[in-house]
Amino acid sequence: MNSLREGFKEAMREPVLIREASIEAVVHRPNGGFLTVPASPPGAAALALAAALLLVGGGCAAINRQVDHWALEMKAEKVLGQQLTWRPGVELPYRTSAELERLTRPTGLPEVQIAPLRVHRQRDSMLIQEEVSFTSAIPLRLPESRVARAYVFRHGAWGERPVLLWVPGQNVSSADFLSLDRFFARALERGVDIVFFVPPYHLERTPQGYGSGDAFLATDFVDHLNAFAQELHDLRSLTAWIRAQGVRELGAFGSSMGGTMVLRLISWEPLFDFVTAMQPVIDWNALIRRPEMAPVRRRLAGQGVSDEDVMLVYHAIDPRTGTLQISPARLSLLYGRFDLIAPEGPILALKRRWGIKRVKVYDRGHAFITMGSRPFIDFGRSLDVDLTALRWRRFLESLGPWR
Repeated sequence: MNSLREGFKEAMREPVLIREASIEAVVHRPNGGFLTVPASPPGAAALALAAALLLVGGGCAAINRQVDHWALEMKAEKVLGQQLTWRPGVELPYRTSAELERLTRPTGLPEVQIAPLRVHRQRDSMLIQEEVSFTSAIPLRLPESRVARAYVFRHGAWGERPVLLWVPGQNVSSADFLSLDRFFARALERGVDIVFFVPPYHLERTPQGYGSGDAFLATDFVDHLNAFAQELHDLRSLTAWIRAQGVRELGAFGSSMGGTMVLRLISWEPLFDFVTAMQPVIDWNALIRRPEMAPVRRRLAGQGVSDEDVMLVYHAIDPRTGTLQISPARLSLLYGRFDLIAPEGPILALKRRWGIKRVKVYDRGHAFITMGSRPFIDFGRSLDVDLTALRWRRFLESLGPWR
């Protein structure tokens, strides 16, 4: 087990992760699922062994939880290894959900720049593929994140088809597009346009010297909180701009931290016509209190950040503090039963609180959620349900007052 852990750590340092079954696939399943590993022999051998054990054991709880445990340990190590000097006297940007909502509420449409998309293009040459960008209203400590970015994949003019806003999880990197493209294909083949949001401190917004997403946790606590706020403000601004292009039917997909952001938004206002959240991190207080995060808690205490402040600000991010602003029939949840990062308890609590009926659960943890074909198939089926509902709505609206 120790050699397996060292192999996992080797893979983390590449720096590539086994999030969302991405990177260079070396272990395949007949149904299309895959695990990917780096090229270095120690990491490849150990992770291939983990994949084999997982495939033989089906949805083995112990293996799934062990890999999530290692991922959390490595995240804590990165936070401690890269954190910048604490800025004494800097006030927390928000302490309540209401303060966070006010801070992230746009005052108008962003001034958007549009350019041809140069990275992560889809194979369909008939698609219009663009990058939209604008200056974020909330600055962070490192300037590379100040420009908000999104990739656009559309079949034709804005407003001719439904649009799906895609909000990925923390540490999403270029390697993850191997699995993301499988999801995208299911939306695009159904005639849906996609807008992929680049989170703060990720991909093209990554500061020099950091891996994609590492700076989200590795600057200081105030900047970490502002990164949440920047993402929420960027998403609200981007959504307003998309609507202003004539888009009447707009859905959202959020995974992991992206699921947190999308659910937080629809607890404030009915931004989207339908939503799918996959393995959303509902309770960040539970996450920061896991044993693996003890070094991070000690670092925060040493910087003068009290447990009370940590609880308050993470509670402000929790979507359970708000009321669902769209129909629960238009909200789907997908999650892993063995997930240590987005555990089942808070997800089921949200399900009960909001009356959510469309729930799919997998015998997987956070890292291995997309092993196998089921999540991809379930996403497509969920999208079919939502698109059918939109078609019925259009039909009823066409009847006018006579209906």
